[in-house]
Order: sequence, then structure tokens, then C-alpha cells
Amino acid sequence: MKGKKLILGLYHLLKYVLYVNIVLAGGVIGFQIINLFRPDKTVIASYLGKFAIEMNSTGFFKIPGGEKIGAYAETISGLPSIVIDLPQHGFYVLIFTICVVSIALFYNFQFYNIFKLLIESIKAGTPFTMDISKILKSITLFSIGVFIVGTILSIIKVWLFSDIVFDNFVARPVFDNNVLNFLWFGLGIFILNEIYKVGITIEKEQEFTI
Repeated sequence: MKGKKLILGLYHLLKYVLYVNIVLAGGVIGFQIINLFRPDKTVIASYLGKFAIEMNSTGFFKIPGGEKIGAYAETISGLPSIVIDLPQHGFYVLIFTICVVSIALFYNFQFYNIFKLLIESIKAGTPFTMDISKILKSITLFSIGVFIVGTILSIIKVWLFSDIVFDNFVARPVFDNNVLNFLWFGLGIFILNEIYKVGITIEKEQEFTI
């Protein structure tokens, strides 16, 4: 009983989150499209991915006794929002935003559908259905696809981009290892789908036995 209530609660949560995300996505993309024609605001996004910030900077910190200890910063890895001074900058930000929003909405919509089908199948007395397995498969393929595309773009960035030299530091392009999260997530969903298929097989065997 508690499991059914949990599934029902997650279904409603994902439904409302999906509606909110669609509204927010439309607002963000709409603003950026307007900004292309009337650039009143500077739109910034980390569409260039990960950089290693190399800098020569010294500092200090205090230990409990009050003594000052010197520190030296060499390389800081992160996702700085670097703006390229090109007329196409706003267009690049728009494309990047559309990609990020599309990925988020895809996952939101698919998990919403999973819980919707779960509720319908539980009511019908058949908790294991091929429809849910198909959705899990699509999530797996999509996640691995995002990983492959992200890896290719990251390699191109590292290969083509030279170091970006600023007044007091250098930004060196590095591989965006955060795309690996899509690979691990896709593999996790793949394993979950295989386990779910076992449930479908067992359910069918029980039907034939009866």
C-alpha cells in the first residue's frame, strides 16, 4: 500500500516538475531568441566546457597558533563562463541552452511516463510490461548517445582550441570528463532494464502455468 502511494506521489511530482520545466525552458529560450535581435543583455553560458585555469598566484592562510603559511596556486580545473567576442556568441549560447533544456526535458518526460505506466499496470494487476522496458531502453540509448556526442565535441575542443591567455592567467582546454556521468547512468539503466525483463519473463511463465 505504501509502495503504491509512493509511486503515485512520484508520478504527480514528476508531472508538475515537467510542466514547470517546460514553462521555464520556453521562457529561457524565448529570452535568448529575442536577445539575438535586440542584444540588450550579455548572455553567458559555459558552452565551451571544461578548462584548466593556470595562474601564478601566491597567498597565505593561518594555522591555529596564528602563524601564517604561504600558499601557491598553479592550476584550477573548473567550468568558467568564458565569453568569446564574436557576433555569433548569442547564437552559440542559444544552441547550448536548447541542448541542455532538451536533455533535461527528455529525462523528465521519460521518468514521468514510467511512473504513469507503473500506476496503470498496477491497477491492471500486471506490474511488468514491455512498454516500461522500451522506455528504459530509450533512456539507455539516449544517455550513451549524449556521452558519445559529448566526447567527440570535447576531443574536438581540446584538439582545435589553443590556450586562452588572459591578463593574469591562462585557460587551457581539457577533456570534459563530466560526460562520463551519462555513460554510467546509461549503463545503470541498462542493468535495471535487464532485471526488469527478468520480471516480465517470470510473469509470463506464471500466466502460462495458470
